[in-house]
Amino acid sequence: MEPAPASQRIAILTSLADQLAMPDALRSGDRARIATFWAAYHDDLSHLPAEVLARACASYRQSGERWYPTSGQLREIARRDERWRDDAACMAGLRKLAVAKPDGPRSYVGSEDVERELSAKLATALKRIGAAEKANAESEAQPCDPSRWDDAGRKADP
Repeated sequence: MEPAPASQRIAILTSLADQLAMPDALRSGDRARIATFWAAYHDDLSHLPAEVLARACASYRQSGERWYPTSGQLREIARRDERWRDDAACMAGLRKLAVAKPDGPRSYVGSEDVERELSAKLATALKRIGAAEKANAESEAQPCDPSRWDDAGRKADP
């Protein structure tokens, strides 16, 4: 997720230049013009990780274009990179977690009222579970008698 260093960017962009028609600035042989050309690409693409830039270049090559892309074209392709967006969202979440600080214990932790309320809820849940288990055991003990049910599926009085 870290931006690619200049040397990696140059390697990726140069390999693209080897496969497509090179811009006039690169064919000129003029060092100042070549430096200005690459400076624009570095300015526009310096925030991209190497993998994202490589995928953008591969996508551009697969598009069938014959001319070298502008830095803006590569940047737009990179913006549509779903893996990069997902990874960036994940990293943003991890950064938030890394600096998150708990507020400290809540006032209700260890409160006798809360403990009594939770004990009552637990006791009610245990009673329901016991009743359900008992009903299940009784229904398994008695075979299903179709005469005990009416046409609508309701239990008939014996």
